[in-house]
Amino acid sequence: MYYLVCFICSLAILVWIISNERKLGTNAILVAFVTVIGDAGYYALASSTSLNEALLSNELTYTIGMFSPMLFFFNICDICKIHLYTKTKIVLYLIQIVLFLSACTAGQLDIFYKTVEFHYGPYGGYLIKTYGFAHTLYLISLAFYFIISIAISFKYSRKKNVVSARDVDILIFLYFLMFSAYAVERLIHMKVELMPFIYTIGIFGILIPVVKIANYAIETNPEILEGELKDTGLIVLSNKLLFMDCNENAFNLFPELKQWEKEEKIPGNGGRFNTFLRQDLMKYVESGAEDSMAGKEFTMQEQDYYLEFSRLHKGKKAIGYLIKFTRKNG
Repeated sequence: MYYLVCFICSLAILVWIISNERKLGTNAILVAFVTVIGDAGYYALASSTSLNEALLSNELTYTIGMFSPMLFFFNICDICKIHLYTKTKIVLYLIQIVLFLSACTAGQLDIFYKTVEFHYGPYGGYLIKTYGFAHTLYLISLAFYFIISIAISFKYSRKKNVVSARDVDILIFLYFLMFSAYAVERLIHMKVELMPFIYTIGIFGILIPVVKIANYAIETNPEILEGELKDTGLIVLSNKLLFMDCNENAFNLFPELKQWEKEEKIPGNGGRFNTFLRQDLMKYVESGAEDSMAGKEFTMQEQDYYLEFSRLHKGKKAIGYLIKFTRKNG
């Protein structure tokens, strides 16, 4: 029953991701997909009545172990705006595929499991294994993704204008949770696997920053991209007037934005933003208007700019504010 609940929950999350009106990205879909396959494998393993059934089910469970750490790493790179070359991704995929194929040799070759026995207990079927050298390589891959993901998370915890402190805290918590759960399983030899539950929690947790990026990030938001022109600056705020994102033109015109922390209140004193934009922004917010509203024109660095405020929507729901300023003679 426990494994079935994990499978149903992960399947529901996958369906929600696929049907979500905002594109959440391929990596978010893939990590949910492999978790669904793995959770199905754990349920099938517990329901097995023979060694052959258990081995086939066990192969499915390794879709989580082999691919989820890598896909969580890819999602972390997306969240922290780290670009990975396609060739790098291909190499990482090939390594994990080779490891997965080695896991599929269990019961036939001794490279992943030296020996394997099927047993049936109070919680269903399970395997007792002794491990081969390929399993050691699998553990090395887990350690690699754990270390590199934690390192990136800690590094970007100091770059609060790139990723919010809340999102970094979520990432660090998820990885330590996964590592701790795996360590507990191996140290006390539990008959019930914790990883289906942990990875199901993990995809829910990783969706928190991923959904925010889909809603607010300029480069992934089609509603914003329609207005992104060569001479246009864009600043995105949440309904609570928390800073969410801006483009390079906004950085150039309002350099203090580089010091702002994501998902934090706008600093109240000093800077060009407070001089040129804040008063008109507050008038627009206090008006409660849903339609776009033109603000005053302003001149900066010998250039004239046209200012406009509008609401940012997810479907019919207003989720934030978009500040747009366009160079008039651009």
